[in-house]
Amino acid sequence: MKKAMRILTVILCWMIFVLPVSADVIWEPYNDDFYDKYRESCQLVNRNYTADGPEDKVIVYKSPENPSVVTTWENGHVANIYYTWTDEMGIVWGMNNNWETNETGWVPMEYMDVVYDYICFEEEFGESIVEETATIPEDYVGTGVYFWDYPGAETYMEVPMPETVADMPQCGKTFVDEGGHKWGYIGYYRGIRNKWVCLDEPVADYSALYPEEAPVRTPQAVTEESNSEAESVSEEATAVEEERIVPSADSGTVGLIICLVLGVCGATGGALFGMKKKKDKK
Repeated sequence: MKKAMRILTVILCWMIFVLPVSADVIWEPYNDDFYDKYRESCQLVNRNYTADGPEDKVIVYKSPENPSVVTTWENGHVANIYYTWTDEMGIVWGMNNNWETNETGWVPMEYMDVVYDYICFEEEFGESIVEETATIPEDYVGTGVYFWDYPGAETYMEVPMPETVADMPQCGKTFVDEGGHKWGYIGYYRGIRNKWVCLDEPVADYSALYPEEAPVRTPQAVTEESNSEAESVSEEATAVEEERIVPSADSGTVGLIICLVLGVCGATGGALFGMKKKKDKK
C-alpha cells in the first residue's frame, strides 16, 4: 500500500510540474529532414498568408533543396506558415504543415502575402498604442465577452469570463479606435494568445461597434508595394517575366552523388580492365 502511495505521489508531482510547461511547447515537425538539418537557422513565424504567385499559383516543394512537388495552391489560398528559412541567395522560404496528412512543404515567401493580423495592426498603429494596465469592467464577471484578432477585425470569438474579479484577464496595452472605442490587448489568457477586447462594450459585435463605416486595415508592406507598382507600370509592361523561384539542390548532396557515380564508374572500369587483362593472358 505504501509503495502504491509513493508511486501515486510521484505521478501527481510530475503532472504538477510538467503539464503547465507542456501547454506552451513550441510545435516542431518530426518528419521534415530539412528542418532537422537547419533547425537552428529556422525562424518561428506562425502567421497566415495568402498565395499570390506567378501564373496564378504557388508550388509547394519538399524543401528548399528538393524540387519535388508536394502540392500546388491557387492564388487566394490561405495557408499557415510556421517557420521560415533564408538560403545563401537571400531567398526566404516558408514551411507549411498539412495537419490532415502531417506532411510539410516549403514555398518561396516572395509569393505569399501576409493576412492582416495583430502584428500588422501594431505595425500600423504602434504610435497610438499605449502601454498601460487595464481591466475588463466588473459587470462582465462570469459572462462571455468578445475577443478580437485586432480592433476593427471582422473575426472575433466569445470567451467565458471567470467568476471572480481577481481572475479576470489583464490588458497590458490600450488603443482608441476611429469611433472612440477603447480597446485592451490581452497577450495570454487560458491558452488564448494575442487578442483585443473592447473595454467600453465587451459584448458588442462588429455591426454594433461600426454601424456606419468600417475601418480599413491594410498591411504596410502591401501598401508600399502597391504604391511602388503604380509608379512603375510602364517599366513592368516591358520587363521580361522572371523565372519562377525553385529549390536548388544541396551542393553537398550533389557532390556526394557525383562521387558515388564516379566511384561506380571507376569500379566498373577497373573490373572490365581486369577481365580483359586476364583474358589476354589466356
